[in-house]
Amino acid sequence: KGLVLSLQTLGTFGDHMGRVTTFDSVVPILPFVQNVAAPYLSHPSSEVRRAAALTCCRLLVPPAILNKKRTWSQSSVIIEHVLDLLLQVAVSDPSPVVRLCVVRALDSRYDQFLCQVDSLQRLLLLLQDEVLATRAAGVNLLGRLALLNPALILPAMRKILMEIILELQCGVDAGRGREEATRLLVVFLRCNSLRRLVHPVLPAMIETLPLNGKTPRLASAAMEALGELA
Repeated sequence: KGLVLSLQTLGTFGDHMGRVTTFDSVVPILPFVQNVAAPYLSHPSSEVRRAAALTCCRLLVPPAILNKKRTWSQSSVIIEHVLDLLLQVAVSDPSPVVRLCVVRALDSRYDQFLCQVDSLQRLLLLLQDEVLATRAAGVNLLGRLALLNPALILPAMRKILMEIILELQCGVDAGRGREEATRLLVVFLRCNSLRRLVHPVLPAMIETLPLNGKTPRLASAAMEALGELA
């Protein structure tokens, strides 16, 4: 508990320039994030890993640093190193809660890093996660990044869309797979950058929506998807 609280407290440190003030002297916080918080990303406790991941995400890329080229060049090595560790956690941590927290914490501050080839190769693995919430967060994140690197992302997202339609066509009505596919389709349709992929398969998509699903949850998800299509 004490370790988790310490990491959470660290996450509240630092001003908008990513520095902390100690005894009237200004100290850059990025090396502290790398040397103190990041090592806990591999801690045996999932609670500690989650706290460490959220702390790193909060402090690693302060918004104002993006507009300061000199500081950016000096800090990019640390940022890339810690971000690489965070991506490892996002795709391979044994706790689904930790994986989901990391994906959701990677906001637009990280886009110029995440749209690079090495990062995207890892992010695409999120689409195969066993947990629907993490897959949905991955679709949402990749949809945002598609605005920056469509050539690399859209072919993979087109493949995912085809897999969703196939699951809707062949899935068992009462099974969980068809409901998860429908809910994932809703997330897909809400990403403006991915809508260009929908138009060529629109008739097939409408035909496969389980609007007469045997369970209320499935029918509700199908109606939500139909609403997004409309």
